[in-house]
Amino acid sequence: MRRVFVICDTETICDARLVWDIAWLVCDSKGNVLESFNACVADVLASPFGRKLVARDGFTSRKLADGTRKSDWYLSQIDADNMPVMSFADIKSAFDAIGSRYHAQVVFCAYNADFDIRALNDNSDTYGLGSFFGSKVITCDIWHTALDTICNSNRFVAWAIANGYTSDKGNIRTSAETVYRYMRGDTNFEERHTALADCEIEREILFKARKYHKVLHFGNVMPCCFRCKEWQRLQNRR
Repeated sequence: MRRVFVICDTETICDARLVWDIAWLVCDSKGNVLESFNACVADVLASPFGRKLVARDGFTSRKLADGTRKSDWYLSQIDADNMPVMSFADIKSAFDAIGSRYHAQVVFCAYNADFDIRALNDNSDTYGLGSFFGSKVITCDIWHTALDTICNSNRFVAWAIANGYTSDKGNIRTSAETVYRYMRGDTNFEERHTALADCEIEREILFKARKYHKVLHFGNVMPCCFRCKEWQRLQNRR
């Protein structure tokens, strides 16, 4: 059966774990973008209480490269009608329609996919919608895939150490931002931490990894990549 790869990212309010920005890119097997989707969640941002949650959250109010607060950027986009605001139920319906529209099996892909899957399922349950995902959806963790391909070399390890991409414990960092910096040869790149922008870089990471011709781990979302053999193998290269 044909597959479409749906690269998804969610932005959440950390202390409440509410999804308030969601995006995805529907791609064919070669990484060509067939369609994109991005919306803010009305159940959160259409209420004064929800906007206060966004504004007060330390992570979502971080400075962006252009000097504006993230919360201000979102609200300005919404006020200018550049960012649709949809109910979570309508967002779920839009996701559910992907498979039938393309007559394909949906592969849900995300960097640290377990986080997005849990967040989407938790929010879907909160709104009385049950699981966010249908039975025909399979998953692929882009982080796990990157560990097994792009990061799996002495060259990547040497580059990471030389540029200071190590944790306090000396472990090699493998965030999407770090891997993308390595791929692009640009140590100044910074993630925007807005859903659609992050989907774009995660798409590039996934389809770069696919060029290594290794078997992808469909339907195998691990709770923590820090415990997987690919992450440990990378750290042993130090």
